[in-house]
Amino acid sequence: MTFKTLPFIVWSKVYRYQSAKHRHPDPKDLFDHRIFKGSMWLYLLGYIGFLLGILMKIDFLLPYSAGLMTLSAGLYVWNVVKVIFHKVK
Repeated sequence: MTFKTLPFIVWSKVYRYQSAKHRHPDPKDLFDHRIFKGSMWLYLLGYIGFLLGILMKIDFLLPYSAGLMTLSAGLYVWNVVKVIFHKVK
């Protein structure tokens, strides 16, 4: 839900006076789709690895899975910060 509502809020604030004057990006263009996909893939791999590690008692898999999930969280925060600090180009 973050990348549905947050870009619209930022877009409304940044482009409120320019809506009819100039061409501007859509709210969906404010966040980076590649970073979003990478974040989701890392989270999915980390989550599956974590589940396998717990269910099959593979202890060495847990730290790697936690690392993947942490990287995913970092990419998520990076994308949110890019949206929040968006400037008119």
